[in-house]
Amino acid sequence: MRLLSKHQDSESRRSLWRLLLVPLVVMTLGACDELLEVDLPGGVTSAALNNPELAETLVLGAVGDFECGLTDYLWFPGQWYEIFLNTSASRPDALSGLRSQLIEVYADPCDSGTGPIWTVMQVPRAQAVRAFDLITSFENVSNKNTLLATAKLYEGYSIQLIAEQFCELTIAGGPRLSREAGFAAAEERFTAAIGLATAAPDILAAAHIGRARARLNAGNNSAGVISDAGNPAVSEGFQLVATYDLSPGRRNNRITERNNLAENQMPHSRYGCPSDAFNPCPDGVGYLTFGPNGEVTQDGAPLIGDGVIDPRVPIQLRDGGGTLDGRGTLEYREQLKYPTEATPIPFSTWREAQLMIAEATGGQAAVDIINMLRTNPAGLPQEIDAGAWPLPTFSSSDPAEIMATVIEERRRELWMHGVEFGDKLRTGYPAWQDSDEYGQTLGEGRCIRIPFLEETSNPNL
Repeated sequence: MRLLSKHQDSESRRSLWRLLLVPLVVMTLGACDELLEVDLPGGVTSAALNNPELAETLVLGAVGDFECGLTDYLWFPGQWYEIFLNTSASRPDALSGLRSQLIEVYADPCDSGTGPIWTVMQVPRAQAVRAFDLITSFENVSNKNTLLATAKLYEGYSIQLIAEQFCELTIAGGPRLSREAGFAAAEERFTAAIGLATAAPDILAAAHIGRARARLNAGNNSAGVISDAGNPAVSEGFQLVATYDLSPGRRNNRITERNNLAENQMPHSRYGCPSDAFNPCPDGVGYLTFGPNGEVTQDGAPLIGDGVIDPRVPIQLRDGGGTLDGRGTLEYREQLKYPTEATPIPFSTWREAQLMIAEATGGQAAVDIINMLRTNPAGLPQEIDAGAWPLPTFSSSDPAEIMATVIEERRRELWMHGVEFGDKLRTGYPAWQDSDEYGQTLGEGRCIRIPFLEETSNPNL
C-alpha cells in the first residue's frame, strides 16, 4: 500500500508511510555447509500469530492480500463489464469473456490465473478481521489504533468491492445478504476506521472516501455522500494506492503483465471502436466526445472536446497498428496507465471524492466540479501526463446531460481503479444472457451470482 496526499512531506504521512512499509516477517535459514542440512520451517500456527510483536505484520498481511486480489478483481470481471476484451485462448479468459459463471474456480487464490473473483476479496476481508481481533487483545502495541483503523479500512473496501460486483454476498460464512446490506456493512467498517484513525490522517481520508462510496452505491444518503467526500480530511490531491513490484509474481501489477507484456486482454471496444471489426462501437458510447458513428482517433484513444485526445485514458495500438491479438482477429491495443508491473493502482482518491459530490449534487455544482478537475491536475495517477491540462471545459444546463457527463467523467477519470462495476450497476447497465460454466442459459443477469462453491459449503445458504 502506498499513501499519497497533497502534503506528502508532512511528518504525519512519513510516520504512517514507515509503519506500512515495514517488511513482512522474513524467515531466514542459517548458513549450512550442505543443502541437505537445511531444516525447512513448518506451517505457521494460530498460536504463533498471537504475539504483539507481529501486530504490524498481521495488518500488512491483510493489505498484501488485498493488493494481490485487486488486479484479479479488475481483470476477470472487467471482461464481464466491458472494461477489458479477452484476446487469449485460455479457458478462464474465454469463459469470462462469455460472462460464464466459472463456478469451479471461485475458490482459487489471487495470482492463480484461473479466473478467481469471489475469494480474492474474501481472503483480505478475513485477514483484516483476524488482524483486528488479535491486535485488540494485545497490550503495549505502539500505534495500536492506527493498525486497527487500517484493518477496518481494508475490511471495508474488501466488502465494498464484493457488493459492487455480486448480486448477493455472504460475510464469514453468514447468511445471504443483498448488495444494499453489503454496502451497509462496508459503511459500518469505514465508520469504525474513522473513529480509530485520529493519528492516521491518510487512513482517515480513505475511510471517508470509502464511506461516501458505500452511501453513493446504496443510493439513499446524498447528504452523507457529500459530507464524507467533502470532509476536510480528504485533502486536494490525496490518493491511496495499491503497490506492486517486479517480483515475485504475486506482487506484479497483472494488468500490465496480461495486456502490455502478453496478449491476454486489451481495453474493450468501447474505447477504440474502429479497431474491432467484429465488435462495432455501441451507439452513443462516450457521452461527451464520440461522433454519431463512434469516431475516435487513429490510434484508438478516446477524444475529449474538439479532437483532443483524452489523456486520462491512455491507449495505443501495439507497434503503431497492424499487430493482431493472440487470436489473430483484432488489432491489439495497449493501456499506458500502468506501464510496468511495479506501477501502483489508485483505489481511493480525492478526484473520485469530487466526482461523488458531483453525482450526489447535480446541476451547476456538478458542472463546476467537472471543469475544476479538467483544469486541476492534482492527484492524477503517476503515469498520467499532467502537462496535458487544462482539458476542454464543459457547459450545459440540461440536468440529464449533466448527469450523463458526470458518469462519463467517472468512467474516464477512474478507469481501472475498480469503481466501474459499481458505477455500471448503479446507473442502469443493461442486462445480459446469464450462463453457467458450460454455456447453458440460466436467465437474465446484470451482476455476478454467489459462486457454486460458496452455495454448497456455506450452511447458512
